[in-house]
Amino acid sequence: RLDAAVEDQLLQGLDPWTAFLMGCSDLGGRVEEDGPESFCRRSSPSPGQDESVDDSGAMQAGDRVTVEASVVVFNHPEHRGQAFDMKGQTGEVANVLNDWKGRVISPTLPVIVAFGRYKAHFRADELKPAG
Repeated sequence: RLDAAVEDQLLQGLDPWTAFLMGCSDLGGRVEEDGPESFCRRSSPSPGQDESVDDSGAMQAGDRVTVEASVVVFNHPEHRGQAFDMKGQTGEVANVLNDWKGRVISPTLPVIVAFGRYKAHFRADELKPAG
């Protein structure tokens, strides 16, 4: 939800930081900073809801996933320095980032997927369960 809210703001021509601030605010949250990290925290969560705005879905470490969106990387070890589309690649969720030093965060690319020794960060909507 946060990614979609920020994307809407970017499409309206806002710069990325302002888009993040406005997207967080649109979801009823406030931006908090802790060291190098910024995160969106709901001011008053609904009953049964966590304070953070989490869009990582139900993915957990160990889940097998396939990249379903076109995600171009330039640091793939077999294609270093060249554009390489990860679409169709299957890997294993190594981690889902949702806290930093015990504080809830809302990273832009929260899902870390391992493809052998290579790891890349994704949004949950760029992945689907491998099947």
